[in-house]
Amino acid sequence: AHSQKQFDVERLLHDGSYAEIDHILPYSRSFDDSYHNKVLVMAAENRQKGNRTPLEYMAGDEERIHAFRIWVNSRIHDFRKRQNLLREHFDKESTEKD
Repeated sequence: AHSQKQFDVERLLHDGSYAEIDHILPYSRSFDDSYHNKVLVMAAENRQKGNRTPLEYMAGDEERIHAFRIWVNSRIHDFRKRQNLLREHFDKESTEKD
């Protein structure tokens, strides 16, 4: 999801270092292990994202953020997953409001 690159299906089935399941809101910060908080991502992209939300990871690259928002809004139909992907601020206070 973060890179918006198309997956090579053959590599998904045979290359364990190619793709990973990522917690959109880092599990260490959200403790959310639900389907709504997971996406399939390129492994290298997941390592670069680290313990950040997608928009924290992309901070400063407005062109990439704009393309990401368009992609999420056009492809992700699950409301809660879309909300997690587009969350701009994530801290303890925002979790308590949810």
